[in-house]
Amino acid sequence: MPHIYIVISCTASRVGKAIRILTRYPYNHVSVAFSEKLEVLHTFARFRRRNTLIGGYTQENIRSLSLGEERPVLVKIYAVPVSEEQFQSVKEYVRSLQEDKDGYFYNLLVAFIFRGSSRTALYKTMTCMDFAVQCLREGGIALDLQHSQSVCELEQILQPWECYGGEINDYPFVDKTTVIGSEYMKKDKLLKEAALTLRHMRMLLNRQRKAKKAEKDQKK
Repeated sequence: MPHIYIVISCTASRVGKAIRILTRYPYNHVSVAFSEKLEVLHTFARFRRRNTLIGGYTQENIRSLSLGEERPVLVKIYAVPVSEEQFQSVKEYVRSLQEDKDGYFYNLLVAFIFRGSSRTALYKTMTCMDFAVQCLREGGIALDLQHSQSVCELEQILQPWECYGGEINDYPFVDKTTVIGSEYMKKDKLLKEAALTLRHMRMLLNRQRKAKKAEKDQKK
């Protein structure tokens, strides 16, 4: 029987630490994998280590969780059993994000500001939590989540399927020779990085305006 693997982690970034302080919870990041070896982790996160503000759907690995550094990363891993049809449905959903011409972005403001009942969905914009929940729903897995959709709440729901908890390097199926991608570690000149960040933020604002307009149109 195939499984969908949900990885909840305590990442090494400053943003991750800030989220943990705000949520008062020891974990801040969620990834999805299709193999117990966790060779590829699908998630919503930054594209490059040195730029927190530019992100979206991306593929990472276990080294991304520590920003490519040799430091311990605590995780909880859940092996959710699914049928072959459910498994393929989730993979197809992820494939649709990969091939989307507009791209799906990570919205840092949603992660920090729109918490609780005020959480707002923006056009083609997700957090890692939104993505993991949607993957499970695409696979027909019922989730009784409240408005907050917090990592803590997801952990409680997935508790029956927990298969590991501890430091990622001690996970028995992990490939310790995994190296972080060169694109993730890439660093552009300051002016170019600033221009890319401004462009990304403009696109996010445009998506926010589209979301508000669509909401107003629905109320008419």
